[in-house]
Amino acid sequence: MATFQVDHIIPEHLEDNTYELKPIFESYALPDNFDLNSFENWLPTCPQCNNSKSGRKFVAIPIIAVQLQQASDKADKARELNEETKSTQKVSRAITILETAHQQGTLEELQISRLQPLLEYHQEHRDPELTSTSINLTPLLEVLSQDGDFVTIKGLYGIGSGHVNPPMQGNFRCPTCGLSAWSGARCVACGTMDDD
Repeated sequence: MATFQVDHIIPEHLEDNTYELKPIFESYALPDNFDLNSFENWLPTCPQCNNSKSGRKFVAIPIIAVQLQQASDKADKARELNEETKSTQKVSRAITILETAHQQGTLEELQISRLQPLLEYHQEHRDPELTSTSINLTPLLEVLSQDGDFVTIKGLYGIGSGHVNPPMQGNFRCPTCGLSAWSGARCVACGTMDDD
């Protein structure tokens, strides 16, 4: 996957500078409440281009109007994809927590029975060619090695390492799925990027 950054078309550093921002909004017929931190002002860019633009003095030129229009045209779809991604991450995290609880033997029968409708739903809505195969509710994770409290895991997003039983607080656990296996700043289970 290519690396990209979010570029603020109208620079974010102007947000609190009403003196400079007002004429910019007027020149592009933007409302006074236009949010510089919104999909209408964001476009993907490569790191080199974004860093070269940096916080330079903003000059109102025609291409900016085109970029603002592009962002506006795609804002609703971008919001929809953003919500879908957040929802998928929440589900992935919940499923990983359930799997971990099941492996540790702390998932009780009542909790397991409450998952039955989910299994039935998957059975009813599966592709016909998959009906005879197992239902996998989590990404396949393979433990490659373990040395004391340190484990190396292969997941959908590469190979990473982490603590077997990390503390609940701090930056050991993935904020999305709760796993502690990182390949650089990427969780190998769900793909979340986090450099904290």
